[in-house]
Amino acid sequence: MPSNINGNKTGMPLSHTIKVVHSDQKWNEYDSSILEKFLESLSSDLSTEYVNIPEVVEKIHTGIPDEITTEELINLVAETLASMTTRHYQYSVVASRVLSHHLQKRLPQTFSANFTAMYKYDLASSNERKNTVISTEVYQFILENKDAIDSAIRPIRDFDIDYFGLRTLERSYFLKIDGKIHELPSMFL
Repeated sequence: MPSNINGNKTGMPLSHTIKVVHSDQKWNEYDSSILEKFLESLSSDLSTEYVNIPEVVEKIHTGIPDEITTEELINLVAETLASMTTRHYQYSVVASRVLSHHLQKRLPQTFSANFTAMYKYDLASSNERKNTVISTEVYQFILENKDAIDSAIRPIRDFDIDYFGLRTLERSYFLKIDGKIHELPSMFL
């Protein structure tokens, strides 16, 4: 299907600009063709017989407000995909990949760098003693074995878990800083 003037391939004209606001308060115009390419890249190893990316993009388009943050857009995309899991489980895999991709972009690239950030974060800066997310003993162990641990972590494994498994990890198991997830599934696998 050809794109309209806004780059929209869903067949639904965009009658107005939809702003996607980033964490640095800069924004850009929503472009469904970029979303479609992104989702296709995350689902390239899955069967197009079961996962219909253009249909997903169209569903997202119908639910998107005039202004949305990047975080909200990522959740809208993942939740839309997850809602289609009743058609085929591979939608759940793509939903999880969207969230995992976002986490990978937001967090430090290595296990040791990530846990260094968690160790340095002070949970309660008003306390006299350092109150960290991880203990000094655990942090020392990570530093002493940093090369072995970092080389054992395979970020591609973040894409092996489905949406409901990832959401369970987020809700109940992952360590958080300021309410934001600070771990990846590959750190558990």
